[in-house]
Amino acid sequence: MPYETFNDLNTAVMRLYGEQKYGEVLDLLVDAGAAFPDAAQQILYLRACMAVRVGQVDEALRLIEEVLDRGGWYGEHLIWQTPSWVALQGHPAFEALATRHRERETAALATAQPERVVRVPPGDPPPGGYPLFLSLHGNTQRAAPDVAAWEPITAQGWLLAAIQSSQMVGPNMYIWDDHATALTEIADHYAALAAAYPLNPARVVIAGFSRGGEIALRAALSGTLPATGFVLLGPGGPLMDTPDAWLPLLPGAAARGLRGVVLLGTADGAAPQAAIRALVESLTAHGLPCRLIDLPGLGHDYPRDPVATLTAALAFLFP
Repeated sequence: MPYETFNDLNTAVMRLYGEQKYGEVLDLLVDAGAAFPDAAQQILYLRACMAVRVGQVDEALRLIEEVLDRGGWYGEHLIWQTPSWVALQGHPAFEALATRHRERETAALATAQPERVVRVPPGDPPPGGYPLFLSLHGNTQRAAPDVAAWEPITAQGWLLAAIQSSQMVGPNMYIWDDHATALTEIADHYAALAAAYPLNPARVVIAGFSRGGEIALRAALSGTLPATGFVLLGPGGPLMDTPDAWLPLLPGAAARGLRGVVLLGTADGAAPQAAIRALVESLTAHGLPCRLIDLPGLGHDYPRDPVATLTAALAFLFP
């Protein structure tokens, strides 16, 4: 079947992977992956993982080398912590490839900087300043898809700022795994935006997709920026699996009047659905109003109707 976005394809991949149908995953990536050239490095990574799972070690090594031939690289985080590649460790060819990838990574990280893309609504700033919608991408992604997904909010008068992490695991592959670094960058971005634009401090929303959702929630609850609301889309990460881990941060956030919305695709197999629903209930029970909005048929991807979704989210955040 055709897939409209790479996230659609990735949702199908994760479903089959969860069913341990590794050969089917590999076939699917080969057949459908070429339609998404911007995600070529992620697709090669997944193919190399599945090749190991089905016993095709030589093919996995060839794919890892192909990334280098295309001018790309994988960071040490992926090289040494990818479960599917543990079987390759100690293999002379893999060790040699790991060295080449590390050299590329070292050169890239020497110049890596956090970035952001800003979209300003048309017309003059309102008297109280722009409301701010600050968004965080998912792991191994970048800011551009966030801009495309959330840009309709500018028509409602909101200033959109999509932040791109400085933590790289490959070209155009950015992650949020180091929470301390991520929170520092978010605070710095907010300060820069507040200096550059008139902002309304009573209307600051931080949003995040996938692993960016976990970071957005932590930033909002901890007061990293003066957020009055948060929007989490298919949030994931270690802390999302354990709702009780957030409890120490809730009293302070509730006292600040923070509110939240969680957007969850009913076909999202990558997000921990039960844990997310439990978290929403816990937040509300601890005095932090939170609404769960189910998005029927959506996998691990951005909303198909962003205008309606954003309208519903903002109506709850600012009743």
